[in-house]
Amino acid sequence: MGLGNDVYDVLNAGSGYSYDTNASYALTSTDNNTLRFEVRSGDSNWYDKQRNGAERSEVSSRELIKQGVPAEIAYKFTLEPGAANTAKGWLAFGQLIQDATDGQAGAPPGMSINMVGEKMSVMVRYRDASGTIVEKAVYLDTQDIQRGHTYDIDIKAVFDPTGAGRLVVVRDGQVIADYTGPMGYADTKGVYWKEGIYRSPAAETIAATYSDLQINIGDMVDMPKAGAAYVAAAAAPTLALVTGAVAKDGTVGATFKGSAPAGAIIKIYDGSQLVAQGVSGADGTYVINVAGVTAGSNVFTATATDAAGHLSKVSAEVVVEVGTSADILGRIDAIAAKADLAGVYLTDKHVFTVSSLAQMQSMNALDKDVLAKIDGGYQFQFWSGTADNRTLSRYDAGGTLVSSYTALTKDGVLLRETFVDASDAASYAKEIYQYGITGKSYTTIYQAYDKAGNVVLTTRSHADGTPDYWSKVDTSGTLTKVYDAAGKLKSTNLAGSDGVTVVSNYNTAGDVTNKTTTYADKSTDTQVFTNGVLTNEFVTHAAGSLVMKENFTYNIAGQSYVTLHQSYSATNQLLTEFKTRADGSFDTITWLATDGSTRTRIYDTAQRLASEKIVLADKSNDVKTFVGGVQTREVITHADGTKEAWDFGISGKTYGSIHRWYDASGKQTKLEYVADTWVDTKFAPALGLGSEPAPTLAMVQGGAHAGLGPVMGPAPTAATQMVGGALVAVLKGEALAGSAVMIYDNGQLIGTTTAAANGTYSFKTAGLAAGPHKLSASTLTEAGLMSQTSDSISAFVMTSAEFVKQIGTIGATAGLAGVWLTDSHVLTVPAGRVAQYVERYGAAFKAIKGDGYSFEVKSGTPDNQTVSSYDAAGTLQDVVTRSYKDGSLTKEVVVHSGADAAYAREVHQYGVTGKSYVETYQGYDKARNLVLSTRSHADGTLDYQAVRDADGTTTTRSFDAKGVLASTTVAGTDGSAKTVTVDAAGHVTAVTEVHADKSAVATVYDGAAVTSQTVTHAPGDVLGKEVFQYGLKGLAYTATHASYDAAGKLVAIERTDADGHLVSTLKTGADGSTTTESYVGGVLDEQIIKYAPGASIAKMVFDFTPQDATHASLGTAFDAAGRTLYADAMHRDGSHDVTVLARGVTVGSSPSDDHFTSAGADTFVFKGGFGHDTISGFNAGTGSLHDVLQFDAGAFQHDNPIWSARDVGNDVVLTTIAHDTVTLLGVQKDQLVMNDFHIV
Repeated sequence: MGLGNDVYDVLNAGSGYSYDTNASYALTSTDNNTLRFEVRSGDSNWYDKQRNGAERSEVSSRELIKQGVPAEIAYKFTLEPGAANTAKGWLAFGQLIQDATDGQAGAPPGMSINMVGEKMSVMVRYRDASGTIVEKAVYLDTQDIQRGHTYDIDIKAVFDPTGAGRLVVVRDGQVIADYTGPMGYADTKGVYWKEGIYRSPAAETIAATYSDLQINIGDMVDMPKAGAAYVAAAAAPTLALVTGAVAKDGTVGATFKGSAPAGAIIKIYDGSQLVAQGVSGADGTYVINVAGVTAGSNVFTATATDAAGHLSKVSAEVVVEVGTSADILGRIDAIAAKADLAGVYLTDKHVFTVSSLAQMQSMNALDKDVLAKIDGGYQFQFWSGTADNRTLSRYDAGGTLVSSYTALTKDGVLLRETFVDASDAASYAKEIYQYGITGKSYTTIYQAYDKAGNVVLTTRSHADGTPDYWSKVDTSGTLTKVYDAAGKLKSTNLAGSDGVTVVSNYNTAGDVTNKTTTYADKSTDTQVFTNGVLTNEFVTHAAGSLVMKENFTYNIAGQSYVTLHQSYSATNQLLTEFKTRADGSFDTITWLATDGSTRTRIYDTAQRLASEKIVLADKSNDVKTFVGGVQTREVITHADGTKEAWDFGISGKTYGSIHRWYDASGKQTKLEYVADTWVDTKFAPALGLGSEPAPTLAMVQGGAHAGLGPVMGPAPTAATQMVGGALVAVLKGEALAGSAVMIYDNGQLIGTTTAAANGTYSFKTAGLAAGPHKLSASTLTEAGLMSQTSDSISAFVMTSAEFVKQIGTIGATAGLAGVWLTDSHVLTVPAGRVAQYVERYGAAFKAIKGDGYSFEVKSGTPDNQTVSSYDAAGTLQDVVTRSYKDGSLTKEVVVHSGADAAYAREVHQYGVTGKSYVETYQGYDKARNLVLSTRSHADGTLDYQAVRDADGTTTTRSFDAKGVLASTTVAGTDGSAKTVTVDAAGHVTAVTEVHADKSAVATVYDGAAVTSQTVTHAPGDVLGKEVFQYGLKGLAYTATHASYDAAGKLVAIERTDADGHLVSTLKTGADGSTTTESYVGGVLDEQIIKYAPGASIAKMVFDFTPQDATHASLGTAFDAAGRTLYADAMHRDGSHDVTVLARGVTVGSSPSDDHFTSAGADTFVFKGGFGHDTISGFNAGTGSLHDVLQFDAGAFQHDNPIWSARDVGNDVVLTTIAHDTVTLLGVQKDQLVMNDFHIV
């Protein structure tokens, strides 16, 4: 658990355990992982003042560790430079202290890090058999602590007062304490960690910083064996949340991934609880699922144990928040403060109920980082309005209104509800419900509106909830339904947008009783039903039609026929009458002429003519009798009552027919035997079959689609075409004006129409099913005269395979109007015979209608099939090769031969496993360049796409698992490239540009704001790259600018605040030296120079904001061991006061007038133009502590610099040729010897 994810108590000067604002210096935080503690004299809590006067500033964890459970506390510790520790009793920096059991007195910490003077110590405490507290120092440093040095401290401890306690303390990678024995006390609840400063009263101010605190518990701790050599923990494994899903029980199943040494045992913890484990693969990566992640804040970490059994450090924390929308909303501010948040999972609906629009906007602004981590998205909702008129508004994550709900009440009773749906996919833009309506047949009304505000759906309901009325408007028209008081359907009315109206009525059983369709031309079709079965139909045609009315009677019982069809003229004269049997065959057909004459034909069950009767206006008639379709008798009755009778087909005689005559009384008056069959009467020219010329017949092709049904009147404007898999043939021709035109298919009557006044007619068939169709026509005039049958036209409706089988027969068919294929227009022919088919069967191919045709030839094996495609001329177009495995297509290669082909070669691969995609595609041009490449997910969405333009530019796009664009890269042929990365909402998150000279710029965005930019310089530049960061939070600075050399080494860094003022800088020299500068308000505050290894001075620290008014800066020099060498106070006039604090130190002069103070055995270096300097405490002579003055050769007039010295009072002054002077305070000339000088 890191500092940021645990709860700590603050203990410092103030009241109780509260934070004293008057001691704001006592506890501060420089960043998310660092605490600074400061204690000044008198900083005591009230209870410390009453007890022992102890002074403190501390924090303590509330997390209790059970006794006997291994614990590890790792942190970094720095004791700031300052006066030496004078606390007489104790000075503790870190403690593992035990919480006493209720009613028990507290005790000193069972383990603590202490200071004895300026030396670090480690203490262990416990009670002996007599109950006396034993305090044992298990470590005391022999060297003073290095103030300003950051120590890396790792404490491993097991508290056990019985003797099985264990303590190992590692400092900077070295074991300083290794203890086994009793530790802690028996009468405690548990152990907790406390850090800061806790001391007995002392005068000096003391300050320390703690950072990167990590507390591990249980098997997360690798406790070494007693006395074992220290082995540094391996680097922590990486840990990242991959995905998560909410289960039905409200827990979350989370998937984590990371990297560690190959074959390592990975353990994942939620807090201190082990929740899952696995093993990393050969490449070091791992993926582990954690089930049952419960509601609350879950802090996951991971450890890795390698093959040798070494336990790693604990990984960085990954925080997963789980809860209801209300729970997450209540904790969102606390969640927002967590730097390691990886995901938020809502266990109920993904809607946050907020108090106002302002709260929603505030959350979007302040908590956007948390909201962005919510899995599955989210919405907001809030209530507004008054108590009796409340509105619930719902907004999407971007703050755009999605929907609203308004409830209007009166005296607590709901009167109206209004729903508004602002989404693009909304079925309705607004819906309104009204309740409690009185004085009507209904009590509730519902209305739905489209985006234009039009009412598109209306319903009314009775008090019992049954429907009263329903009406819907859409592009097809308006459909209205009316119901009775019991809610049963009474009628429907469809007013179509095409002008067609359909009205239906229903009985109480719900069966339709009648249905009337009125067309735009005022023609009608009325159907009558009995018990739901169609029994009658009445059709009226538009004004001007020759056939004005048709009546149909269905389901006729007790007759040889079941259907009667009658047609009437404009004068309501019956024109034709068709009686049809149940199998659809004709039983009787009657034609009626305007003069009253009729012709009636009766057919047997084999559809052969059985009899025919012709009755003329003068009542004469002709009756013919047929047996098996062959005429056997004919009787003609004349108007005067006389008759003639013929018997035909007489066998075994020398004559073939007998002809008899009868008078009006029926007496035979004459007999004649005739060798041939003939009838010479007036009936042949009057009603004989074929007495009128045949009509013409043609098929209309080309043009637009027309509806089904007969077409009356002039020539058609529609065309023959396939509709719903059947052929709708549009026929036209010429016939006697006003005559009835009968259309036949394969000899069967399929419909009638009437020739117009100009002698033209047209007819549209119902759908002709698959098979051959031989269409013909004949006419019947109003005078009852029938024509000959027209020439037939043939049409074929078939599959492409059937066409290939019958191609020879089809091509030889007379009157061929066309072939309509019901499947693809691809004809499969044998290999090597494409050219032969094209040459031999041209007539049949020419008859194919629709989208033309092409050929294909198949070859290969079931697992490796090749299909070659040819155009209608027999020219090869494409070759497709398909590979299969276990019946599934795995690969498809298409080679295109056409000059206009988009790709010369295409390669598809299917069923790819082990990848984020399952399908790939590559398209190549004629030069074999890959110009298009795609990868697709299982749901068909893209995973990857690369497109190569004609100029060689390549555009590559990557997509996430849902097929949403993630990044786009455009690469030029000169090596330049630009990559744009976007989030799931399409917002740009990063842009990377690579230039032809290999330089590059990478920019990262948060919304519209730039958060970082990396500039990579071209090879050969002095700088390798520069990194800019912006909008940093929780730090003293908001932006950084880091520069690196060509080898990747950091050479400079600048940090600035929100106003653009410098906060700090860092520069690195080629020799490894560094210069760090800190600024306050853009003004230089501190400078730290770390010199190259081997230099006499390791570090210089300059303070440019000293507390007094005379100094401009204060500098302190340190050696490699952290020892202070000298202090350099620069006055505002540029002069320096240099105080040497260690022996054997070399310091130099500046061009200003400087003052030096010696510590003994020091060297003072003076270069030309150094001014007028003074030295206090100079040690002259030959002793071991004598100081040295170093000058350049020629600085003095004499070789012996002592000759250039003179006493002035108690001091000696050395004067150079340039009139620079050095005054040695308290030293006389005669004390100087040559050992005090070094000339270079």
